[in-house]
Amino acid sequence: MSHVIKNPPRPSASDESAAAHAWLDGDAIAAIQALLDNCWHLRIQSTLAGAATGKGFARLSGPACEHGD
Repeated sequence: MSHVIKNPPRPSASDESAAAHAWLDGDAIAAIQALLDNCWHLRIQSTLAGAATGKGFARLSGPACEHGD
């Protein structure tokens, strides 16, 4: 038996931005800063995970970020 994990439906961008804005009592600058801080943290975590993963055995390639900075 195969178990498939499905991603939950993503809320609309306007719902997400409204939630982020409301989360910091309507302070748009604080909401943007908090989101940028989260992005920075996730980039560091991704880099650490990539370093811990190392190179692939068959292809000799490591994980790569495909975001396109």
